Amino acid sequence: MLVRTIISALLLVLIGACASLKSTDTSKSLKPLSIVFSSNRFNSLETCNCVLKKIGGVDREWNLTSRWKNSSVGQLVAFTSGTTFMPPPKDFKPAKLKLYKNRSETLVEALSELKLSALSPSINDFRLGMKDVSDLKGKARFPFVSANIVDAQTKQLLFEPKISLDQDGIRMIVVGLSGAADPAYGAIVGATTISPLEALQKTLEGVDAKDQLVILLSSLSDLEREQVQLRFPQIHLILGANHQSNTTFNIRQQTGSLLYLNPTGEGRTLSLIELEMKTPITTFFNPWLATTTKDVRQIWENRVQDVEKRLLSEKLKPAEREDLEAKRQEFRTYLERTNTIPLDLNPATISYRATTVELDENYQVPENAVTELLKPYRRDPGSAKALPADQNSGTETLPSDQIHDTAPPETAPEGNGRSATPF
Repeated sequence: MLVRTIISALLLVLIGACASLKSTDTSKSLKPLSIVFSSNRFNSLETCNCVLKKIGGVDREWNLTSRWKNSSVGQLVAFTSGTTFMPPPKDFKPAKLKLYKNRSETLVEALSELKLSALSPSINDFRLGMKDVSDLKGKARFPFVSANIVDAQTKQLLFEPKISLDQDGIRMIVVGLSGAADPAYGAIVGATTISPLEALQKTLEGVDAKDQLVILLSSLSDLEREQVQLRFPQIHLILGANHQSNTTFNIRQQTGSLLYLNPTGEGRTLSLIELEMKTPITTFFNPWLATTTKDVRQIWENRVQDVEKRLLSEKLKPAEREDLEAKRQEFRTYLERTNTIPLDLNPATISYRATTVELDENYQVPENAVTELLKPYRRDPGSAKALPADQNSGTETLPSDQIHDTAPPETAPEGNGRSATPF
């Protein structure tokens, strides 16, 4: 099952630029970098009303992030992307826009307390209204970033297309991209998106990716994301927020010098990516992925050999031969993709580990700086259950055990009562 899952993931990754590793190590080690990421929050403030497990909540997020702050390998930066201020399409009700606006204001305040580094909204968030999104941006103590959300009439960008961050000497360029609007939300007035490829071409012009980590916060479709990977090899890390992606339950995909992560989100989980940073940035290494890649590589080698043996048969009909030729080319492509993934740790590679953790009852206490913000959405100060009108729809299953690379750090925050600021 594991090998089948990895094969499925590798099928979706297009060949990125694979920087060749020099025999002489000229890399420079930097301080480690830890990235906290969440996606498609869908205006999720509180613990969900899920069938199997009650998970989620920004108060729990605060407590988990505090633990990571005390135990992770490097200083933390935090990003979120995708549809943030609207509920899932199946739960959206135009009559509840006022409620969504109130909850969005609370969410922005909570994310500000969490010291969020950047948010890349989706075009669906503008179902709130142009003015309301603008007001949220004005209240946020973190930047909104998007390179392709524009004013529908003037085609002027509504946010900064990219921002620069410097964390302990590690330079980062953070770009945001939105996918197309979901028709389930109805008409969106005032804002639209332009081509992601067109937007990136302009945004990344002149960006030197050798000594700075280029991060894309994306809610693109799988096809759009694959096109981006192929055309813009200077992007090192894509943090995906496509809730309809075929890779939803895969924490990582890798091709050469590009690492793509699309963990489940919706305010139910939180992901941590820990990077042992070096410059120049060449490629990434993960021991788990290296082990599974060996097996996958052998599978594709065997399939190529099998097809080539069948092609030697003189009894094949023209249509059968044509079909086998196409399969051989397809299998060779998949084999080439596995060859872009390093199987051994090279002095120039950046090792990483990635974890996605469910925000369950283990992170309910202690009370913290956002606990007070959630009390209006609870029946009473001691209850974690949201008011019926504010309930978030849940999911019946969340196979988080399939996407955990390592166990979450269990170092408790220092002190009692309210925990320290996570970042």
